[in-house]
Amino acid sequence: TITRYEVAAMAERIIAVNNLQSQSTVAPVAFADIPQGHWAASAVQTAVARGILSGRDATTFAGNDTIARREFAEVMSRLLRLAGMKPHYGSIGGIQMMLDYYLWDRDPNAEYHPDAAETKADAYLTFARADVMLRLR
Repeated sequence: TITRYEVAAMAERIIAVNNLQSQSTVAPVAFADIPQGHWAASAVQTAVARGILSGRDATTFAGNDTIARREFAEVMSRLLRLAGMKPHYGSIGGIQMMLDYYLWDRDPNAEYHPDAAETKADAYLTFARADVMLRLR
């Protein structure tokens, strides 16, 4: 499984490498569950400021929680939108956008298990595919 902290860190790298800017006016959030000096604090702030991730509530990020496939798909969808990419065929859901841009392999049975925990291997593969796609655009 992969945690919300780890996803924030990978998102921060994609944002930095691809110089993704946002018009977001989200003010920095001081999540009570992220201690000062935490290894992922900067990544969380970057992801929140760009609208990629949000806290569970106004004061809790829950960075050690695993991320479900549905939530991960929404994170990736927001990254693509931040890069100016549009959903195909008017789709608005994160899972559909993942499929539209071939970030997830199509399951012949259409079983994407949205409530299952995302695995590190699948997340790394998805981020790598997104990074290559964004660099080539």
